Amino acid sequence: MNLRVTIAVSSIAFIVGCSSSSSDHSSGPDSGATGGAPETGGTGASTGGTGGASTGGQASSSGGSSGTPPSTGGANTGGTNTGGASTGGKNSGGAGGGSPPTPTGGWTNVTANLANMASECGNLSHLSAKPDEDELIAGIAQKGLWASTDGGGSWHQIGAGAGSDTITNRTSSLLFDPDHPDQYWESGIYNAGGVYLTTDDGATFHALGTVHHDDLISVDFTDPARKTMLAGGHEQTQTLYRSTDGGATWDNVGTNLPSG
Repeated sequence: MNLRVTIAVSSIAFIVGCSSSSSDHSSGPDSGATGGAPETGGTGASTGGTGGASTGGQASSSGGSSGTPPSTGGANTGGTNTGGASTGGKNSGGAGGGSPPTPTGGWTNVTANLANMASECGNLSHLSAKPDEDELIAGIAQKGLWASTDGGGSWHQIGAGAGSDTITNRTSSLLFDPDHPDQYWESGIYNAGGVYLTTDDGATFHALGTVHHDDLISVDFTDPARKTMLAGGHEQTQTLYRSTDGGATWDNVGTNLPSG
């Protein structure tokens, strides 16, 4: 199997894969309705203010000759609504919304020394950027986790320290602890354990319990001890594992989920 990793230089996107060796809302300004023509009453009637193209000002009417006091019509909200102070103005990709700008930049092949690594279909299954440092982490099926600190120019294996459990699954997710940069979790499908934890920034990893073949790991970060977590089973009907002891033991709490 040939392995290829491609990174967008300026759009910050990743492409990973396995290959065999063989309304723009650009409508114009939203003009509000205009008032009708001035209404002229008879003797003693009041003459209405100009309700024509009112822009939110006051439409006051003056009294007729009968001595009737003038009445004030208040703010005329039916004036023209031409997008000045109105949010109904032009919506053509500016501050009002519309289509996002098209990313610019090219793509660079950063597979480097990961190329031609013996693996299996789904060989490079996951790629993450570590949020606290300039490090990319790639999950290679049967070969564990590999990191790059030079933008993909070269890769080195992590989780290979003394006493570390060997990760051979196909990485499905990496979850980084927002309060403890040296701590993060890996979940994976097929082959071996389903959830692993490192507390020394990737030097060593340890399997958590006996869960296997998991799509995702979720941790309750409101718990300072990080004891409560969930792991979702891959292609396993009604399977959602929960641990309340940091992954030492797991219970299936998904039996009432739709069978799908």
